[in-house]
Amino acid sequence: RARAERWARAMSAATSPLMLTLDSGAAECGDVVSGQMAWQGSDAPAYAEVRLVATASATGVGGADAQRSVIIGPVGCELAGGEPTRFELSVPADGPITFAGTTMSVSWRIEATTQGTDATAGIPVTVLPAGGLGVWARQAAPPPRRDQGR
Repeated sequence: RARAERWARAMSAATSPLMLTLDSGAAECGDVVSGQMAWQGSDAPAYAEVRLVATASATGVGGADAQRSVIIGPVGCELAGGEPTRFELSVPADGPITFAGTTMSVSWRIEATTQGTDATAGIPVTVLPAGGLGVWARQAAPPPRRDQGR
């Protein structure tokens, strides 16, 4: 049943008229996550809230799972009939960073909800240690060609 409820929430978020876009899919600890939000449907609500959510998950012995979320924000945004509205949320300087391990993981996402409707939207964000954005960008770049530099 829980799996079916998660699937239903994911599907409703995927078809939501509330659209989120980020300036970057990654941010360093102590930096900001910024982007914009817009309403793509009719009868736009006047107000929406955006928040940054960190979720730590652990798998215990015997399959006992634990999950804890920390919410940063929310920041209120006015929705102006289809026009994008900018938002900015600060990532804590002490993290935690995004991590996916065997028994523990930490994930981050931007989530938005509207006032007066059940519309939601969410986008994952990778949080890196301070100074790690340049390393992350180099690792994501294609490798240099063999004939380069000759």
